[in-house]
Amino acid sequence: LLVCRQWNEVACSTPGLWSQIVVSNTHSIEKARRKLIRSKSVPLDITITFSPRLNGSSAGEPVMRAVEMLRPSIPRWRTFRLRVPNRVHAHTALKLCTKDKAPLLEGLSIQISNAMQDDAYTSPPVSLFKGHTPRLISCSLTSFNFEWDRNLASGLRVLRLGGYWNGYAPTGRQLRDIIKGCPMLEELNLRNMSDLDPECDDLVLSTTHKPQSLIHLPRLHTLSFYYSGIIRTTLLLSGISFPSVRKIEFAYLDDITPAFKAIKRQCFSLVTDSNHPLGLPLDTLRIEGCFFNELKFMRLLRRVPTLTTLELIEVEDVSSNLLKGLSTPPQAQQWIVPQMESLSLEGCTSTSLDWDALSTLVESRIPSRSMTRQQNARSYASVSAMNEEHGINRIGAPGDYGPPKRLRMLDLTKCTQINREQLEWLRMYVQEVRSESSRSVWVE
Repeated sequence: LLVCRQWNEVACSTPGLWSQIVVSNTHSIEKARRKLIRSKSVPLDITITFSPRLNGSSAGEPVMRAVEMLRPSIPRWRTFRLRVPNRVHAHTALKLCTKDKAPLLEGLSIQISNAMQDDAYTSPPVSLFKGHTPRLISCSLTSFNFEWDRNLASGLRVLRLGGYWNGYAPTGRQLRDIIKGCPMLEELNLRNMSDLDPECDDLVLSTTHKPQSLIHLPRLHTLSFYYSGIIRTTLLLSGISFPSVRKIEFAYLDDITPAFKAIKRQCFSLVTDSNHPLGLPLDTLRIEGCFFNELKFMRLLRRVPTLTTLELIEVEDVSSNLLKGLSTPPQAQQWIVPQMESLSLEGCTSTSLDWDALSTLVESRIPSRSMTRQQNARSYASVSAMNEEHGINRIGAPGDYGPPKRLRMLDLTKCTQINREQLEWLRMYVQEVRSESSRSVWVE
């Protein structure tokens, strides 16, 4: 430490300053050992990470030495993150973690970078941490074969699974059993998985004759599916109840129209005492690289009036009809997604997405214009008063929201059909208009 002797002594005698231990290409085991000694008995945050470009003994020996050095402190681990090049490194190192309990472990992350390039196979460790992780609430596993042990993935609040191909991918029943063991789940993320075979998967075959019972997940607020297979995604959505979901993401799933049915079913499943649908509190919907039936998508949007952010990334099915549907509706109908403030059309280069429909959408959601359109039968205030009188408090009733909100963000990145003059016109009415090339926001 580049400080005076007194401050050095204070720092070295404060265990909380040394609770984060990292072993990597740039962080030596000797430095980690000093931190381990100085941490005394405080909970530890352990990170072991080596570049995916390393393989063989160049990564295997340092990983084994690191785990052997840290193993006596397993009862103090609060979080454990392991990132290694292949399965051999992961399985060999984690077998050292099967003989000790981890009573304080709250977060577990295991990432295998080059699982597709494995030439050798080693049997996975059996029952990590002796199956004793009572505080584990967050689990992120990438290509790690844990035999879908429910002792490891139970009672979770955050579950992220990715990088499972062919025989390593979970069956429908295995995934369902894991989710069933996490009734307090708040976030579910499935990424990069081989899809289920509808002719071989037993759960898919059984649901064709008898509907599966619903798994109630009252706290689930985030659902993310990235190249996880549309059959698996639809089967999962059809088998769970998610009344508190606020964010749903679909990416690279081909035709996601079947998934809309499961979401609409959820919108109608919860009703008040007066049989009015409560709907979903969904505020963010992101669709990337998929296609769908535009009419059924519009019907879904009618059921989620709380939506504030709609992201359609590289979606070929976005046309002027969709934008017109989000604009001023006919006199007898309600606004679709009146709360929407952010709209992304990044990479939507369809020729059917024309300027007239886009400009009409922006203009129709300017408050001064939308306020002039009032229903002849009754105003928004009278509707609200009537709802209060009858004790109706609905999430999914479009009439409760009145005029639409103004668009504050419009993303037209890679929309080559929109020229510079049109972008300047949009900036007069929309606070933020994006048009530069940018990378996708999907991250690990």
